[in-house]
Amino acid sequence: MLTSTLSRLQPLVALVVSAICLWALWHQVSDVSWAELSATLRTISIWQWTAALAATTVSFWAIGHYDVVWHNHMKTGVSPIKAHRTGMATVAIAQAVGMGTVAGSFLRWHLLRGLPFRVSVTLTIAIALSFFGCWAVLAILAASRLGLIPIALTVAVLVVAGVAVRVLPRHPVVARHSAKISRLMLWSTVDIVFAAFALWVLLPETVGVGFGVLCAAFTLALGAGLVSNAPGGLGAFDLALVALLPAVPDATLLATILGFRVVYYAVPALFGAGVLFASHLRNAPLTITKNNHPLSDLCHQGATLLADRNGTHVARRHFIGTVVLEPRTWDFARSQQPIFVQSLYKCPASVAARARVSGWTVRRIASDAIVTPRT
Repeated sequence: MLTSTLSRLQPLVALVVSAICLWALWHQVSDVSWAELSATLRTISIWQWTAALAATTVSFWAIGHYDVVWHNHMKTGVSPIKAHRTGMATVAIAQAVGMGTVAGSFLRWHLLRGLPFRVSVTLTIAIALSFFGCWAVLAILAASRLGLIPIALTVAVLVVAGVAVRVLPRHPVVARHSAKISRLMLWSTVDIVFAAFALWVLLPETVGVGFGVLCAAFTLALGAGLVSNAPGGLGAFDLALVALLPAVPDATLLATILGFRVVYYAVPALFGAGVLFASHLRNAPLTITKNNHPLSDLCHQGATLLADRNGTHVARRHFIGTVVLEPRTWDFARSQQPIFVQSLYKCPASVAARARVSGWTVRRIASDAIVTPRT
């Protein structure tokens, strides 16, 4: 009950947090005029925009590998190329609209046709939690770089981390997944470092802020933005950066953040929208022109052709998974079963018998009949 209530209030909480942060930011930089922001934006050269776009590309390329690692771990059967493209498009759209976990679940479910919604949710939560775990490690180093963590605490954390590195790999579970953990940590680092570089390269050269300092501030501000669940971390991300980089003039920093939002949020969101639109074109509902086709009505209602190891079938997608309509045959060997197929509808008795032997639940839910209106 409490969990359900909190999930419904999450959008409202994100809106309130963003509004509070924007209000605090407005009071912090109230003396900055639009003329100053516009003048600073005009000083950004073509090579700076180009370098920022290149860094953004590398960052999203690293982001896509999160999906590759987790699809491989969960054995979803999705190819690495498709998982990589889906991961990039999903994050590009989700970070722009906010509510990353919710938006990411629906986007992955929509882009990966046939993937059950519960698998999409599990995948999205796993990606989010693993990223936060990797971010926490980098955030400790970032806070230490900015002097926000006392030296003694930093040394203690490093000692504990060193002991963990020596002890944990001997644990069978950690040893079995150490390669995955290492890859996730690598892609997280590449993602954050190049995202920070996209922001840093947009700063005027006269500011003189070193990349190490800005990268540390960016890492902490990124966490604030993600926790707020607001679109693009609006408010929380900006306020954190202004607080962590007091040496940068407010007008310069705000203009740079605006440019960064164009490069790192708006442009990738357009890419993600293009992938989403292409997915609609590739998976348009099947249209059958013959009026006497037994499945013509279902096809006009959104059924699609499903091609897998069992052949080509007509199927409908639902939150619980994909329902195959009237399959004449089916291979129930576990290695041949598509992970996304949850049920077979109106299959013949021979298929139903093999399904029961294979451990499927078989239920009779209807009987066909021919009705003559006159009698």
